[in-house]
Amino acid sequence: MDKVKKALVATPMPDNAWDLVFNPVYTKKLKSCGITMLDTPSEVFPVALHYLNKPAFSTIAADYTAAFDMLKKVRPDIKRFNSGGQIEDLASGNVCVALGWAGDFNLARKRSIENKSEQNIVALVPKTGALMF
Repeated sequence: MDKVKKALVATPMPDNAWDLVFNPVYTKKLKSCGITMLDTPSEVFPVALHYLNKPAFSTIAADYTAAFDMLKKVRPDIKRFNSGGQIEDLASGNVCVALGWAGDFNLARKRSIENKSEQNIVALVPKTGALMF
């Protein structure tokens, strides 16, 4: 969390934590400390749709177009797409923001403490809710 606040400078933390990965106002600032996102569309699109107030598993093509357009805007700011290396990326401080699984964030926090790198890792649940599988 310390790296996030430092990268945001005077910009306050957003009310909606999803803004950290989906809003270019935030991603442009956070790319300096690194953003990682899951590399599986079946994991990212439901979250992106939820962020846009669309059904997470919408059957409407226009909803997916809207999500795709939003993701294209933040794509230049994403350092890495992966579903297997987020724990180590967070634990080592290679990234400061991740769109991933809560369990991985907890493992990353534990690993950073064990490795004495002690990153200030906080799993944020957006006030608009998150998906549960």
